[in-house]
Parts: sequence; structure tokens; C-alpha cells
Amino acid sequence: MNTNEYFLKISEYCNFNLNCVTEVLNNRKKLRKILGIENRKELDNVWDDISVNFSDYVFKNYKKFPKDEVAQLIATTCDYDFKCMLETLKDYDMQEDMLDYLFDYLKKNYDVEKIINHFIDAYSDEYLLDLDDDVFALPIIAYLEFNSREVNRPEICLFLAMYFDDLLCTLSNDFLDMNYDYNRDYEEVFGELPDDIADKIDELVDVIRERVEDRLREIAKSIYDEILNLINNNPEYYKIVDYEECDSYLCDLLGLDKIPLVRVEENRKNYLLDLDD
Repeated sequence: MNTNEYFLKISEYCNFNLNCVTEVLNNRKKLRKILGIENRKELDNVWDDISVNFSDYVFKNYKKFPKDEVAQLIATTCDYDFKCMLETLKDYDMQEDMLDYLFDYLKKNYDVEKIINHFIDAYSDEYLLDLDDDVFALPIIAYLEFNSREVNRPEICLFLAMYFDDLLCTLSNDFLDMNYDYNRDYEEVFGELPDDIADKIDELVDVIRERVEDRLREIAKSIYDEILNLINNNPEYYKIVDYEECDSYLCDLLGLDKIPLVRVEENRKNYLLDLDD
């Protein structure tokens, strides 16, 4: 048998389940029994070849495996790089069968935390705020409480960027760029971008943006609820004195039309500013 035949023998044993194939490769005793190879060196050579070239063997035999599992392997092998995924489809002549499955997989499983972390890095610099007053909007209180030497909450910069609407502009531009890049990648790999593929790319980017905004909403709600609870539970430091109209991206995400204005006790304010130095 050649190595591809050995790979298919393992796959048949596993009913072409990729997780099972991986488990067999990690169990030399089971691997020896399935393949019937008693010579240790020969078994090691087969194991090494399949392990090193695992994706290659799957893609060569992709029609035998569940399409969603193949799509997942394409995405993870390429670390979600869209051009790499398209090149993989082309190299193994999978595009006709697999492109729609790949789009469906990415809609559900694209790693949005990478985008969130990109935004956190982009807004990691400290904001220059006018802190001469003793009454601040709730997001400013959150920034003072959670952006200090004592508290490591890097996502607080996103919270403030939502309040100042900086993030909305960045978000819109980044997803316009993503759409443009994905269209260009397809043209570079396949030479032409049909209208139906352009529509599918539009839909994919829209879904990824929706998932990113859902994650931003989770972050915003978590911080908002936490700081509101802190304010209400520490009346010696904080008092809600009024509300201001709010049409920022933060309030849009949270479904708010007003946001609390909070008076900070002077010593607490000085303490927080000292921590922020």
C-alpha cells in the first residue's frame, strides 16, 4: 500500500470522521492494528508522512469527507486568510463543490475575537480627557475606574471609543476594506468575479460584521452594568445627578437614549487620576 491508501484505510475505519482520524493517528497501538503494520520503522514512516501532510491527504480525498469538516480544515489550515483559502480550493480543484460550504462555515465560525483584539490594539492609547469638572458621563467613570495600574481591562478603551463614536467609523471602514480585499482576492485567484460570488462575499462580510457587533454589544453591556453597579453600591464616592441625551454608537448598541451623569467625590477622583499616571 502507498501512504494515501493507508490514509484512506484509517478514514474508512473512522467512517470518514476527521476527529476520529486524528485520534487514531495519536494512538500508535490502534494505528498498528488498523493498518496491520508490525514493523515499527515502517509504521513510524507512515505515521510521520500522514501527520505532516494531513491536510494534503484530506484535500486530495475531500469528496469522501463531510463538507463542513473539510471547510473547517481549509479555514484553520489557512488561519482564516481568505486568499489562502481560495488558493487551496483552486489547488485541489474543490471550488465547485466546496465554495458554498466554506462561506457557510465562515459565517458561523469566523474568529471575530481577532477583529476585536485588533480594535483593542487600535484604541489602546490613552484618551486626553477634560477632567477638571466633578460630574462626568458614565463612560468616563468607567474609563477612570477600569483603566489604571490596579485594573487591567484593555477593552475599556473600546467602550470609550463607542461612546465617542470613534469605533463606528473604524468599524465601517474596516469592513469596507474586508469586502474590497475579498473581491480582489477572488479575482486574483480565479481571474473573474461573477455577480453571484460578489453577492455571496457581500453576505459573508455582513454576517461577520453582525457577529462582531454582537460581541461589541456583549462587551459594552458587561462594562456598563458593572460600572452602574459600582456607582450604585458606592454612594460615598458616586451619585447620579442627571441624564444626558445619547445618540452615540455605544447607546445604539445598548438601546439607550439617555446616559447617567455622575458626580465623583473629590478624593476618589484624585485617587483614580493618580492611579492613571
